[in-house]
Amino acid sequence: RLELRGELNSLWQQMVEDAHLADYLELRLGLTLDADDLTTLLTPAEQTEPACLCVDWVAVGDRLFLLALRPGQPAYLERLPLRLSTVRTFVQDNLSRANFRSNLRDTPEVLHDLAPLIAPLATLSHPEELLILCPTGPLHALPLHILEINGEPLLVRNPVVYCPSLNVLRYCLARRRQYEGIPTAAVFGDPNGDRADATQLVAHLEQRLQTKALVNEAVTRQAFTAAIAGQDFIHFQGHAVHEPKDPLASYLALADTKLTAREVFSLPDLQADLVALAACESAANVIATGDEPLGLIPAFLYAGTNSVLATLWKVQQKSAALTMQLFYDRLLDSQNIVHKAEALRQAMLTVRETPGFESPYYWAPFILNGDWF
Repeated sequence: RLELRGELNSLWQQMVEDAHLADYLELRLGLTLDADDLTTLLTPAEQTEPACLCVDWVAVGDRLFLLALRPGQPAYLERLPLRLSTVRTFVQDNLSRANFRSNLRDTPEVLHDLAPLIAPLATLSHPEELLILCPTGPLHALPLHILEINGEPLLVRNPVVYCPSLNVLRYCLARRRQYEGIPTAAVFGDPNGDRADATQLVAHLEQRLQTKALVNEAVTRQAFTAAIAGQDFIHFQGHAVHEPKDPLASYLALADTKLTAREVFSLPDLQADLVALAACESAANVIATGDEPLGLIPAFLYAGTNSVLATLWKVQQKSAALTMQLFYDRLLDSQNIVHKAEALRQAMLTVRETPGFESPYYWAPFILNGDWF
């Protein structure tokens, strides 16, 4: 082990000498942010940017704490009545791949047992304040935005964005791109030819984003890699497969092959402001040692994307397509400019009010990770 540690330290030293590898190394090693860094990170850069509160969950042994931080103010730490092992057991019993969808569709009230995880936010946060949620351990598997405060889902009260860590978020915000007018975009639809609702959505996005989408058999690895280079928005409407035993083998199903999370790191000229993975379980992660999530979302964020929109579970096609259409319509509305987190919030709450889609299974699978603006 000592010999391997020496080899690793030598490799790290070589990485530090390369600007891109140095950034990645800093992310992997988790360089600590001090209070001034956090204040700078979380203070709105523009008047149109929302005030925000960073919400972190910390595990100490089996105890769980909620840590809240607002720019320029002291941090607040509160011990929660739920234990980490209780949350882990709940996830295993109620939110496994076998019963996640059926429980959210038919018995969403089971989530009431987890409400203490966000209960302090009733007094710590203000309505409409952006909440930056940084889960820990099994909390990464939870749709925290649908847990209730005063009988209503958290998302009704506040816009929400997720991030693997504040260190990752810092790099996302530092890479924030400015563009005028309609963003450039690469749109991919239905590579496997089995999603009719995706085809209709992609046609809608072609008009809104003024681009030519690649669909069905045209969504090859070569075409995908060439089309995403330098684009502001990347939208993928298709299938994603989560591999819990090897999370970096999780993949997007292209027409001719798989694009794994491991391969995302080598995608050239990936600098998108938004990557939307409207594909089943694209937000699923396995938590490695050190509380580091592994999967498609962190792969795209590490590789140069500012924000990733993805799903926590296998979605229902019609409700998912409607959510995405509403999201882009609000985001691209030149008359009523809203940030990404608010656009997603409005879209999901509109779907929630649509007859037949009232259950969280239909309206709540999407989460935004990274830069919210």
